[in-house]
Amino acid sequence: ELNADEANQLIAGSDASGPLAKHFRIRLDGSTLLGTASIPLDEMGPISLPGRFLNGEAAFAISLSEGRLNVRLQDFKVQGKSLPPALLEAMRNANFGDKMGTDPKLAPWLEKLSGIEIRDGKILISPKNANPQP
Repeated sequence: ELNADEANQLIAGSDASGPLAKHFRIRLDGSTLLGTASIPLDEMGPISLPGRFLNGEAAFAISLSEGRLNVRLQDFKVQGKSLPPALLEAMRNANFGDKMGTDPKLAPWLEKLSGIEIRDGKILISPKNANPQP
């Protein structure tokens, strides 16, 4: 069980120089993971805007199945307004957990878990049962 402060410390410790630690802070609201994001636009492929950032509030749905982390964007707001529907829909189709699941440091850790759930403002992490009962 982790609260938002503990989760942010864990992210910063495991990704000290990576994009999560640099550009993302989480908050928990009931069963929703909210994140304050600052996404560098010089890393956004063909639409490159060096030195510019997309700053906003993101809401995510998170699940874990068979060691595969599923992190789906639900909404992204800039100055209180959602992104245009076409852009938001494209972002909703992406699983932001895919890259985390292939990270050589994180993938073995995810394999040891049976589930991740956000409830009552906490992240609940369930380990796989090491000694299943017959």
